[in-house]
Amino acid sequence: MDVLADNGVTVENVDASSVCLRVSETSAHRRLIQRDYPLTPGHIPPVPHEPSLLVVPRLSERALTVALDRGWDVVTDDGTVRITVDGTVLGGHASGPPPVLHRKRGPRSYAAHTMARQLLAGDVATQSVFAERSGVGQSRVSRVLSTLVENRLITRNGKSWAATHWHTLLDWWLNTYPGPGGTASYWYSLDPVTVQSENALGALGDNAVVSGDIAADLLAPWRRPTRATIYSPQGANLAEHGFTPTSNRSDATLTLISPRDEGLYLPASWRVGNTNLADPIQVLYDIHLHNSGDASDAAKTLVEALMGRHRQRWQQATGNDHD
Repeated sequence: MDVLADNGVTVENVDASSVCLRVSETSAHRRLIQRDYPLTPGHIPPVPHEPSLLVVPRLSERALTVALDRGWDVVTDDGTVRITVDGTVLGGHASGPPPVLHRKRGPRSYAAHTMARQLLAGDVATQSVFAERSGVGQSRVSRVLSTLVENRLITRNGKSWAATHWHTLLDWWLNTYPGPGGTASYWYSLDPVTVQSENALGALGDNAVVSGDIAADLLAPWRRPTRATIYSPQGANLAEHGFTPTSNRSDATLTLISPRDEGLYLPASWRVGNTNLADPIQVLYDIHLHNSGDASDAAKTLVEALMGRHRQRWQQATGNDHD
């Protein structure tokens, strides 16, 4: 997004795999295809079936030529841009040394982290429950459970699975979670962040959920919220609702994410007032992500609330309430 912003392009998320590129008064939708490693000319994907944006760490001149010949728009982490919006070709090249990239190859799998979310909320009785919630087959569930057992994170408790040590499993989750994936857009407004959140939710509809500072304040008040984080299957042009787009998270007062990880949406609604909340483990993650001075205190307060007064409601929202 920073590279595109440097070339006058604003990015808005449409859904978890699509973006809207805006240049002045024009816009273009693109399917987002990401590769976490440089591509050689022989590994450039075939001609896309719909207008698509190829995002890679870097490309050689030859690989870039092949990608453009095959109909791709291209942006690289090291500063190369070749996109066409409303007939206008925008392009730029990297200047200076390329960044050091530390990405993991291969697609992200959220099965283990989704299953851990369930176990943090309460014991889970059967593998079929895990399979339904995580969206994978029971053979995959069995392999994940075996790995978690081998690492002493979970144990078999009669007919149910449970966290061996709740805080240990939580620490593992927070330290290994790869992020929600998908697409994001960043927005700025002078309104209080609670008002920003309400305005964005009004634009996004009932499927959107709130995380980060706002959700933490609703669940376990500790500090005045300074940022809003919202997850939604579909994005929206929040410029029509009093926001200004910005290219990066550090300048934003509201982050809108269309995630690939659907585990952050609770199976049943968890509302405080009129606000739908994300899974509280996601809320903890987003608090830690911003890493402000009192983030650890806010997180500790939320953890205590989850272990106490919110425990039963959390179990009900995840379908783990066996009372």
